[in-house]
Amino acid sequence: MAYKVVCTKCGKPVKVVVSSDGKYWDVKCQCARSVKGEWEIQESGVIPLSDRRKYCVGCYENFYNGNNTVGVKECWNLKSAKLVMKKKVGIDDVPPWNHTPIKCLSCYHETGYVMVDSKATY
Repeated sequence: MAYKVVCTKCGKPVKVVVSSDGKYWDVKCQCARSVKGEWEIQESGVIPLSDRRKYCVGCYENFYNGNNTVGVKECWNLKSAKLVMKKKVGIDDVPPWNHTPIKCLSCYHETGYVMVDSKATY
């Protein structure tokens, strides 16, 4: 799979190829330097595994990212999670949902909220 991302130094698009097992390849930007870990999402897609955990803060499952006493070091959803734009809607909110979309992981869920598609208004 390939995702459209942008180099954080020069702002030009780079192509990051992701293998089927979720490992990320080190790619080079048009500015001829390695951009491993120095690129950002342009649309929905993938971000480096090391950067994903910052999006886990507030998630119900963040307990499994080493924030426990049972020895679990990583949430099982983390490797396959993608960065997406969603609306964080309270379970008591009534439509129309005009909330501002936020960047979050595709697996994110928080007690008292529902994560809905960024274009949904219902």
